Amino acid sequence: MRTAIMMITKSEIPRQLPTGLHANLQGDAANEAETGQRGAFVTSQLLGGGFGFVAVMSYFAIVGMPIGGAAVVLFWFLSPFLVGSLAVFNISLVWCHAVSILNLAAMISVAAAMTGGISSFVLPWLLVLPIEAALSQDRRVVLLGIGTAGASLIGLLGLQQLELMPLSLVDVTGSAIPHAMGLVTALIYAGGLAFGFQNLYSAVSNVIVQKQDRCDMLAENATDLITEHGVDGRITFATKASARIFGIEPDQLLDEVPSSLAHADDAKSVRAAFARATYRGEDVSIEYRVRRGDGNYLWVETRCCPMERISNSDAMPAHSCVAITRDISDRKLYELALVAAKNDAEAANEAKSRFLANMSHELRTPLNAVIGFAEMVQSEIYGSVGDRRYADYAGYIHDSGTHLLDLINDLLDVSKIEAGKFKLAPELVSVPKLVDECEELLSVSAGEAGVKLEIDVTPIPELVWADKRSLKQILINLISNGIKFTPREGVVKVSSFSQPSSYHLVVSDTGVGIANKDLTRIGKPFEQVGDFYVRNKPGTGLGLAVVKSLTELHEGRVEIRSELGAGTQVEVILPRIDARAAANDVVAIDDQLRGAA
Repeated sequence: MRTAIMMITKSEIPRQLPTGLHANLQGDAANEAETGQRGAFVTSQLLGGGFGFVAVMSYFAIVGMPIGGAAVVLFWFLSPFLVGSLAVFNISLVWCHAVSILNLAAMISVAAAMTGGISSFVLPWLLVLPIEAALSQDRRVVLLGIGTAGASLIGLLGLQQLELMPLSLVDVTGSAIPHAMGLVTALIYAGGLAFGFQNLYSAVSNVIVQKQDRCDMLAENATDLITEHGVDGRITFATKASARIFGIEPDQLLDEVPSSLAHADDAKSVRAAFARATYRGEDVSIEYRVRRGDGNYLWVETRCCPMERISNSDAMPAHSCVAITRDISDRKLYELALVAAKNDAEAANEAKSRFLANMSHELRTPLNAVIGFAEMVQSEIYGSVGDRRYADYAGYIHDSGTHLLDLINDLLDVSKIEAGKFKLAPELVSVPKLVDECEELLSVSAGEAGVKLEIDVTPIPELVWADKRSLKQILINLISNGIKFTPREGVVKVSSFSQPSSYHLVVSDTGVGIANKDLTRIGKPFEQVGDFYVRNKPGTGLGLAVVKSLTELHEGRVEIRSELGAGTQVEVILPRIDARAAANDVVAIDDQLRGAA
């Protein structure tokens, strides 16, 4: 069954070859067919010109030197030489054949009119016109040949009936030799055309055979399985790759439907895919499991293409299709391994988050006691501790415990966010007031670090709809980072501005800055970037991660701009909504809940 393999080749060789083979046929085979067509045309013109030359010489020998119109007609008989030269140039063979037909019809008509009209010995040459037109392989040229032959005959009859026929230049009355010569020369010319047909057929046949052999070779040696399917999806042709992929010989696959070879869980999808290809004419691709000859299953990918998309041949079934099937078992194993690794990583990450959440709760309770007792000892609530060094040690314990508690709180927040258990409690929040609270909390640490705090918060809008605790933690983390990484006499500035759809909180500093290559890592948990000065600062790298996560919970985003040695600017962008309207909605919902209770 070569149709499945040769469908592309057949589409490349049109049923009509007016200008040689289709442009997609490249290489020696296409050149051979083109050369054959042009050669056949040139041969026919040389043959016609040869007969014209013999006619001219015969006239010279019998009649003598032509004069007037006779001279023009005789030299016209040599015009096929000129017409044949058209094929040497890059001119369409359709036009070359059309010019030849018109030229030959005109010559025959004039010669017949000058040698007896309807009784002329030249008249049999009209039969040659359709034959030569057929050499073009173009239906339009064939119709032109038939039409011009009929028109010439009708024209001669008209001239005869109207008694407008010119006097014959040759007296052939009572002699059968001129008529016999006319028939013989026409037969010889027709024989030459037949040889032209044979040469053209050989050239095109060579192209088809070479393309068939090439496609057969590619198909039989391809690692992918190529199959042809009828309208019902049954396999009508299969290449040898079936033995390697399915473990089944090609002959054993014939008349099978692909769904019968598929895994029971995939059979329905396979039937649907082939139905779309055969009934709807769609290109379809499907991955499924197929049963090998030894009973084992493997993953394959099949791409179906409706046959009519590839070939316009009327001989092709209207809804048959060609399928290419490839073994993708290795790729599927790799994909399954990736999915398993992803699931394992997600499970490990979830377990880590649960562990951190539980451990954070377990650590905070005793740590609060340590901090509280250290503060009591440091304050000497129940009397003097004696040696002042004990009070200093209690202060160290208090400070270290407080620092450790802050880290644990950050870990707890991150684990809650990652576990999806961090719940926002939105309310009306006064941003200027919240910033003042943060300034009050951090002014001491800023003074100890020799860093100046500047506040420039716009009072409009004064109220925003947000989770107060989260928004406060965002500001504290950003301001603390600015203080931490800004040298003495530097500045940390908190500012804000609003736009129609968003509210912007900006914390900038004149600190060490961040390199461009490190900006993409900022905001990831436990990430610390920069030189020794930066990494030597206390912290776990969770501050910006918490800021980013809390902002995203508010459906906002964080933008970081920085230049190494010039400072950093972190912009928190929150969606701006009608805070009072949102608050009224919450109150209305609370009232409804209380009424339902």
